[in-house]
Amino acid sequence: MTTYLESEYGKKSINQLLQAFGELKSSLNKNELDFSNCTAIVERDFEGFLHLTNIIVDGKRLYMTKPSGELFKVPDTSFSNVEFYGLDKEIPMFLELKEENRNYFFPSPMSYEYLPQERKDSRTIIVDDPTGVLGGKVFLSEILSTYIPDDGIPRDNDRHRPYYPGPNRDPFNPQHGPEADDTGWNLPVVMEATVYIDEVEPDIGINVHALGPGVAGEGKQIYALAGDYHVPYPGLPPDYHEDRPATNTLLAQQDGKWYVLPMTHEQERRWFSVGAFTDLNAYIPEKQWVQLKTISTKDGIWTLMRLYGHNRYRVMGFVEQKNPDVPAFSANFGPYALPNVSRFRAFQRELNVASWGEVVYFPQGGPRP
Repeated sequence: MTTYLESEYGKKSINQLLQAFGELKSSLNKNELDFSNCTAIVERDFEGFLHLTNIIVDGKRLYMTKPSGELFKVPDTSFSNVEFYGLDKEIPMFLELKEENRNYFFPSPMSYEYLPQERKDSRTIIVDDPTGVLGGKVFLSEILSTYIPDDGIPRDNDRHRPYYPGPNRDPFNPQHGPEADDTGWNLPVVMEATVYIDEVEPDIGINVHALGPGVAGEGKQIYALAGDYHVPYPGLPPDYHEDRPATNTLLAQQDGKWYVLPMTHEQERRWFSVGAFTDLNAYIPEKQWVQLKTISTKDGIWTLMRLYGHNRYRVMGFVEQKNPDVPAFSANFGPYALPNVSRFRAFQRELNVASWGEVVYFPQGGPRP
């Protein structure tokens, strides 16, 4: 380890630590922080070089670095950081969710039964893994052209739908007979996906925070690579009238690198809040298999990534949970997109949904996605 610390990047990490600790000490003197509960994360980037990526104090990420190595404090409410990084508050750590304690698990079957009908503009089909890394079958999801309705009249809800479960193919509500109620699940909910981005338009997901609540309808966006789910509205079963989106995930671009950020839906105002970048070094490389994870709890929603075959997940984004006490149902995975997206291709496998909460029963004949 000494050899690595003596390298150019090791010395850079030490200088970053000294700079941050100087500021932390100043805050300590003002009785703002408990300096005894502090963790600095120094890790290798995808090329093997050491970088300081986060400093955590009292369970919150207070400092992070850009890929350029610049260190800055969270929250920094300067206009540029709010607009470009979404950093307007401290970022908490997420719960440890042990696999053996989960109450529900659903792996998406490698079956056409769960895939939508092909369209002229987009499709999801099953192919042999063309990368040779995973082997076996994978989903090929691609957008071939902009989406134009058959009658040529655009509508507010027009979307590409390359991967979307059909009726009664929902992970939270598998097929069942009339003797059983429909089901949903309380938080925490975790969604996982193994993804290979093969081709993507270069202007997708640029500066998503500047679009504010309109991000779900403006620009070029790709959704749900790390899953999404809906909740009942306005109340709990049986007192609800419709399903509404609650958590979604958005492909975002910053400094020419790709990330997946969480989104949460504010039900009353019917708009999405896009999460903040949590680790700008945790980006998704093109033409490489990565594993994505979305953790939704009452305290917040986190999106994570790791290179396929690696052990440690890195946190890409965080957003405050706007639906903490509402059960999840109608879970699905993308990519789906706004109709102006004309080129995107990804391979996918292991699209899994799990819950650590309790089951919630919905009466038969209620709202369906």
